[in-house]
Amino acid sequence: MASTVVWRPIWRGRSCGSASRRCSPAFPGCGRLPGRRWAGGTISGCRCSLRCPSPGERNGPARDRRSYGSGGAGAVAWRVSFISTKSGQFRYFDVQLGHPDWSGRRVLDFGGNVGTFLEEAGGRIRPSDYWCVDVSRAAIEAGRRRRPQAHWVYYDRYNPQFNPGGVPGLRLPGLGTRFDYVLAYSVFTHTPDDEAVELVRALRPILTDDGLLAFTFIDPGWTPPGSGQVSNVRWRLDSRSGGAGPGRASVPGHPQAAIDRAVQAPWCAVVDRTLHFDPAAPVPPGERYDVLWSPDHVRSLFPAAEVRPPAVPERQHCCLLGPGD
Repeated sequence: MASTVVWRPIWRGRSCGSASRRCSPAFPGCGRLPGRRWAGGTISGCRCSLRCPSPGERNGPARDRRSYGSGGAGAVAWRVSFISTKSGQFRYFDVQLGHPDWSGRRVLDFGGNVGTFLEEAGGRIRPSDYWCVDVSRAAIEAGRRRRPQAHWVYYDRYNPQFNPGGVPGLRLPGLGTRFDYVLAYSVFTHTPDDEAVELVRALRPILTDDGLLAFTFIDPGWTPPGSGQVSNVRWRLDSRSGGAGPGRASVPGHPQAAIDRAVQAPWCAVVDRTLHFDPAAPVPPGERYDVLWSPDHVRSLFPAAEVRPPAVPERQHCCLLGPGD
């Protein structure tokens, strides 16, 4: 997923290395001491233990303005903006929904960031029929500047990756209408299961009687057709390790046996660069967090779901649900 990242650590009162020196970024997001080599991870020899972004995160999703720490000496405030440059969302859902007539249909782009879906629709959806809800204030403001006729709603809900300073469990804001399509591209791929179920339950009642909720998920064992391709779980691990490629060696710290287990697992997650198998395990705020579901796991969460395979060149499956069971 292509995007723009801005990391700006702001230190509150703790010296680093010595009483006369404080952490200062060598580039936006790296709080290392001047002269230290940046390598990602916790800074060796720095008492503040700032976790810098890894090389793969330097061009990762841009993050919204959030604060970490408990305040006072040593607390860190991060100003981060999630502005996604991912494209192809309109084509993806247009294919998955069977190329519907979009004219006059009201669309909620849940987690739509800057509204790339609307831009790619090329006039097939009127801006006045388009709503975008996202946890990134910066993205919502950018979308509003581009298309002021559309409806832009900032949703300050906690998410460990995209909005770690948000409000846990914040209810979906009232939108004042019902929708023919509620679409969520790569939203529940960064959401714990219980929250995904809660949000789906909140979204389905705002569908019209014949409306559809469509959202994506990543099947850990799915591999695109063609030679040299890798499974989705390997793809996500590689993307967290500085890049992907058909000939990459096994991800350090993840023996092939663990990857093989993940391929067969109903649920797994890539947290930063670590493979997890326990859905109940806590996720530290600010970590990169990818959730992978098998189709059977999706059906266990949403028994009425229709599951469709990825629309090439995408790697994500699609789940379709109506307004009621």
